[in-house]
Amino acid sequence: ALLMLAGAMMLLPKLGTEFVPELEEGTINIRVTLAPSASLDTALAVAAQLEKQLMQFPEVTYASSRIGRAEVGGDPEPVSNVEIYVGLKPVLEWTTAKNRFDLQKKFEQALSTHPGLLFTFSQPIATRVDELLSGVKAQLAIKLFGPDLQVLAEKGKAIEQLTRNVQGTRDVEMEQIAGEAQLVVRPRREVLARYGIPTAQVMDLVSNGIGGMTAGQVIQGNERYDIYVRLAKTYRQDIETLRQLVLQAPGGAWVRLGDIAEVVIESGPPQIRRDDVQRRVVIQSNVENRDMGGLVTELTAKNHRVAWWQGDFIRDALAQFCDQSTHIAVFHIGLND
Repeated sequence: ALLMLAGAMMLLPKLGTEFVPELEEGTINIRVTLAPSASLDTALAVAAQLEKQLMQFPEVTYASSRIGRAEVGGDPEPVSNVEIYVGLKPVLEWTTAKNRFDLQKKFEQALSTHPGLLFTFSQPIATRVDELLSGVKAQLAIKLFGPDLQVLAEKGKAIEQLTRNVQGTRDVEMEQIAGEAQLVVRPRREVLARYGIPTAQVMDLVSNGIGGMTAGQVIQGNERYDIYVRLAKTYRQDIETLRQLVLQAPGGAWVRLGDIAEVVIESGPPQIRRDDVQRRVVIQSNVENRDMGGLVTELTAKNHRVAWWQGDFIRDALAQFCDQSTHIAVFHIGLND
């Protein structure tokens, strides 16, 4: 008996560690990430196509999508985020897969015909638990902090690739911090000084033309509605038309916006997320066929061997999974200038 007990104790370190074992909920939650500039109409069309493809699997009973933020104000999401809830039949009735992981792989293969989409597979309750623990909808989160978004994007991609090469990771992706089409108006200050036009006058012209300005109110009984006046949509989306907007200088001369400012479309961040007032980017991953503790240990060891993470570049590195009171798999890595 003592030998058996000793043998069992020797096996304990090899069993691995988990915070919450995965349960079979009977529903798969597919998180689909579109391009940051995707419109609501595009998201609706993509969601309908994905639902139609998923319903072709005999294991699926229903497929329902949620686009953007939910009714609850505490769960804000852009319209480029689509969550599909897929109901499943009992496992004994499955014919194309042996378990949930095999079925998810078949889902991913079928949906891979849509280029430019990122898919993350989980379960509804598991997703909410992960979000409460790490702040993201995945089992593991690597948070990268720094003031420069370009540096965050470059180093985040490197960490994403490193994480993909670790056995047991799946659905690895970095949140999008670039790719949003933005209209940028840069006043040419030397030209403005020549005409005597203040910068605020240029910004007001752009703001009123694109964003609109209040021109009055319509009163219907006890209800009041503001009247906004702005350029028509076709003109707001045409750079050449915007460059033809005119404003009057103090001396009486009329000048075009394109002559006194640079009007261009550039790629920028769709949103800037912060933790503790610090800019950050998240690389997230789920875990498959491996314990969370062993995966985090290997990731930590590999991260410390990466040359460009040494010296002044790292301000702080913390793996909270080592804290047995929390078991949260989150890395915090700070980037200095």
